[in-house]
Amino acid sequence: MIATPTWINANSAMQYHIESKDNYYQKEGDLGEWQGKGAQALGFSGTVTEDELKKALWGKDAQGNQVVNVRLDKNKDRKRAALGLTFNAPKSVSVAMELANATGNKELSQAIIKAHERAVSKGIDKFERLIQTRETIEGETNKYRS
Repeated sequence: MIATPTWINANSAMQYHIESKDNYYQKEGDLGEWQGKGAQALGFSGTVTEDELKKALWGKDAQGNQVVNVRLDKNKDRKRAALGLTFNAPKSVSVAMELANATGNKELSQAIIKAHERAVSKGIDKFERLIQTRETIEGETNKYRS
């Protein structure tokens, strides 16, 4: 299941993902992995680093080149830097994984986790195919789809 998407600014995203000491969505020190055509086109791959996340949130590619026009809010923060998506496994999946752990069946527990990760990747692929953006320059608005 996917929670309601939320637009977040760059500094809030950095604070949540880097500075938060109580982020139970992440494994210890793990910022995740780059996925999708957008990450690939910008040169991001593998494990997400703090530096790469900051570049992406500020509209830069992996080499640090500015590739997106950045609009700032009154606090000099980048508006709409990211769209936060939260993918949740159904409660029955979480319970099955915890039961497998509790009974010492690490193999089953890992298989459940991998199945959930594959489902999230497929959800991201679908989302990426459907999402679009728009840009207005000198009064002319253009829409873009991935």
